[in-house]
Amino acid sequence: MTENRSLSAPAADSSAVCPNVRFPPIEETLTYLLKTVTETNRQDLRHIPYQESILAMGGIDNSIKLLTRAIHPAVKQFENKEVTTKMLHEVREKQAATEEWEKDNGYLSFVTDDRNAAYWRGYVGQSENPRNRIMQHLRAIINSEESTLHYYVVAKGAGHRAINFMKLWTLVWPDHVNKHIPMVFANILEMFMARCFQTLAPGILEEYFGKAEYSGTGLNVVPPLLQGVSLSPSVRYTYSLQLEDSPDREIREWPQYRLKRRLEDQALSQERTGNSLKRHEYLEILTSAARAQLGISDLQPMDTTASLMKPFVMESCLRTVKDAVREPQKVVKPRGTLEAQVGIILDQHSYLRESQPLSYGATGECAVPWGITESGFCEENSLIWPFTFTQEVIQLSTSLSFKQMSPDEAEVISKANKDLIQASNLRIIIFSDAEVTRLLGLGRQISLNFRGTNVQAYVEIDEACIKRVFIHAPRPLSVLWANAGRQVVQWCEIFRFSAVVAEFKSTIHTTFYERTLVGAQIIKHYCDERDGRGKPMTTADSIDAGIRAWLYRKGFRTSAALERLKAVGGSFPKSIFLLWTSLPERPKDIAMPTTKILIKKRTRNGSRVFPPEKLQEMRDLYDEMQQEWPKDAQPISADPSGSIEYDTCSKSNKSLESSRVSGSSESLEHHENSESDDESDTGSTLDIEEVSQAMVAGERDDLEETGLTLCSSRSGKAQIRVLKVSECVGATTRKQIIAPRHDPTYGQLTQLETQTQISLLNGRLYQGHDWWSGHKNREDRHILGLDVLIHSVIRLRIRGFYLRHNKDKVLVQVELARLGEKHPNAYVVSERTDDPASCLAFRVTLKDEKRDQKVVYPTSPPTLETIFKVNSLVDWLHGATNSTLKTRGRRHIFINPNNANVAEDLKFFQNGGYILEDGSRCKKIPSNAEKRTRADSDEPEPEPEPEQPRGKKAAK
Repeated sequence: MTENRSLSAPAADSSAVCPNVRFPPIEETLTYLLKTVTETNRQDLRHIPYQESILAMGGIDNSIKLLTRAIHPAVKQFENKEVTTKMLHEVREKQAATEEWEKDNGYLSFVTDDRNAAYWRGYVGQSENPRNRIMQHLRAIINSEESTLHYYVVAKGAGHRAINFMKLWTLVWPDHVNKHIPMVFANILEMFMARCFQTLAPGILEEYFGKAEYSGTGLNVVPPLLQGVSLSPSVRYTYSLQLEDSPDREIREWPQYRLKRRLEDQALSQERTGNSLKRHEYLEILTSAARAQLGISDLQPMDTTASLMKPFVMESCLRTVKDAVREPQKVVKPRGTLEAQVGIILDQHSYLRESQPLSYGATGECAVPWGITESGFCEENSLIWPFTFTQEVIQLSTSLSFKQMSPDEAEVISKANKDLIQASNLRIIIFSDAEVTRLLGLGRQISLNFRGTNVQAYVEIDEACIKRVFIHAPRPLSVLWANAGRQVVQWCEIFRFSAVVAEFKSTIHTTFYERTLVGAQIIKHYCDERDGRGKPMTTADSIDAGIRAWLYRKGFRTSAALERLKAVGGSFPKSIFLLWTSLPERPKDIAMPTTKILIKKRTRNGSRVFPPEKLQEMRDLYDEMQQEWPKDAQPISADPSGSIEYDTCSKSNKSLESSRVSGSSESLEHHENSESDDESDTGSTLDIEEVSQAMVAGERDDLEETGLTLCSSRSGKAQIRVLKVSECVGATTRKQIIAPRHDPTYGQLTQLETQTQISLLNGRLYQGHDWWSGHKNREDRHILGLDVLIHSVIRLRIRGFYLRHNKDKVLVQVELARLGEKHPNAYVVSERTDDPASCLAFRVTLKDEKRDQKVVYPTSPPTLETIFKVNSLVDWLHGATNSTLKTRGRRHIFINPNNANVAEDLKFFQNGGYILEDGSRCKKIPSNAEKRTRADSDEPEPEPEPEQPRGKKAAK
């Protein structure tokens, strides 16, 4: 890494620029990076415990071994070679044979272009839940998002570019390891891969890895090492400026394009001022804007009394679309009625995750993304359809590749949309995909201002009268992030405008998205402050725009009011969370309750979340603010027969009307990636849509760490419930950061044990042996399959696979379901719920007779010996030491008999011993301890004989 940096000359056509990327030596590059983050005094990394985490894993040398083992074997084959699109596709396709997207993966997203086979652009990412993360990428690409460089480059391809994914590494950690250590090592791996595929700007790579020849064609913007640190927009912009030296014109244009987009967002008002608008006021705003901006002085307002309906054969339209698409897909009917005045065009393909149903209404109708139905749009008052009239569920695999629709498809689909709209009674059509503007040929663009919120729209005029208005929503509903406060405010205004003008008779919750977003943001900022993460919210100017708008409507409209709010809790995050939790639920027949609240909020251990006097103090302040600004608290009705709920009172922490709030990695803590300049989660943001789905599915994920739990109400609506919230503490000490997370009664595992656990959870190579039949006569014995000894005491017997085909060892990986749950491929299943054995499975990768790689999950008969051994293995993987295991019944402990340093009360377990349910110990379980069932077999299978220890390695 001593060559001078050089960039190829810029080309006018970006698709003609081909990167020259040579994959560096793995060990040498990792060593350079680890020394950079541990031996240099880098101020930008001072808040992340890199040095301490590396020392906790045994230093640089041990960490390099750990990181190297985590890299996918196929990726290691790139070492010292020039990376080409052919190589990338070969690895992507080969991974698809036996692999799936599991947790804790790193990935390469590479963009290709069918106009140039040598073209590729790389983006490196990581995720605790890569399946969800990749789906987020796909939804953004499908919807022609341009919010990140990654998406911008795909969108600029005009349908010629495809996005592809391949796995780079897998690194699963035991639960008892402190959460900061996995974050640190994931950041290091991501930064390392950004160097290997040169996905960062040359100046950044040179800063961390030294001078070399870098391509300047990567799609990462911010160094992955900064994940876990909150960066201001100005800092992100500084990093993006380094892209202006790229040989790729599209990459060079990105910094200024992104700056322009940000300035446009900032131009939107952070506060919605004034009282709610009535129908005639909305129509006047629409008509006046069109007259002034289009220069049509005699333009007449929209008349919604006359029907626009025309004859239309839906089946014929759908048949035409089905014949035009490139690949066979399920064509779906619009949901709702052609008589509706409000239409919602879903994002292209309306991408759904695998767990979502394909229909909410009649068979064959389109599914509706989270939030639209919850806001009140239904079959009776709207018409909803995906722009392409198709909805497909993409089965995620490591061979995933996606390409946008072709020009021929776009022509047919555009005509089908135009025919549908012109035959309907639609007056207001909402869309968020920028491509819809071009494909529908929309003209006559105007800007509307609803109470300080700007909305872009297009009007269709017929005989000097506004016939229809097409409203361009800021971002797709299906990819809302928690840092999209202004966009959510716009959605709420668009929903309200639509419902009021169309005179909906049913109840519309126009602020559903906003209330969900605000609740998620409030929790996030409180937990960030409590845990010492992220950028502190110290001034009123640092409060998120969405929260500012919410506070404004709660009466905190002046700087003095905000300072009074801050004084109650001592900081803005704590005070805002305190306000959110203290708000009452609004009774249906009362506009704004003012009675004293009943304090019932407690943590799991019985201590109060906040002192009662603090909750009451905040409530009193809130009541005072409401008295000063009483009008905004009143509910507003579209007409006497119906009502539109408009920012009544946010729910208390007992229930937040949302379908999930996730993040992350990720979730409320890290990893995943916020929608920012390069999607890295330096701000620990939450994905609202992700959490809503997690809540509906009843998944807990990492919300437990934040004091939140997920549940469902009797009505079936998902809720967020605050169970435990500790007081905010100061910065975490370095010693606390690397401290293990486990039950203190477990004792302390050795560093070698932790490293062994990591290898088991990520895949460990074992030398197998022939598994012989059990005939007494040796000459009658024959080989049944392969025998693999795991953890010194557990034998995996795999029928039909043989040692002669697997002399290069087999890969065994432990998979764990949550405690109390049964793994679908459990190695042994116990009928007792207090046996943790059922949550463990062994995933074995080996070769068959044709030398093809296969994956099997071996099983064992539910003998007590096996159950006890697997019980202990599960406990140990969760942090239990032998000193803990000896106190538990239905367990097995094996200690190497050659180990002389054994405590007196554990010597019984040298060479193995069992602990029965009553606490007694035995070398062999008595036959009457419990009836032992055996699996049906054509031959008797003898009990495995303990293998004699062979040196020190036999201990683990």
